[in-house]
Amino acid sequence: MGDLNNINAQLQSAREAVDKMKSARARAEADYDNYIKRQQELEEEIRALGVEPEQLEEKIQGLEASITENMAKIWGMIPEQFRG
Repeated sequence: MGDLNNINAQLQSAREAVDKMKSARARAEADYDNYIKRQQELEEEIRALGVEPEQLEEKIQGLEASITENMAKIWGMIPEQFRG
């Protein structure tokens, strides 16, 4: 009888493990769906700014270069005696 109780307990534990796995899978699928939806929203926002998402990194690098260039120009207009 002890062996039967042990087998039943193991079966119950296995069922609980499977239920946990199902819950984890459902959460993962929901998270994935939310990720995809958020990615699409962000891509739409980027396009609304006039940039294709594939070109975003290039656009950011160009803006950073422009900022650096403009800052150099600004500092070039400030007399040396007033620089900090």
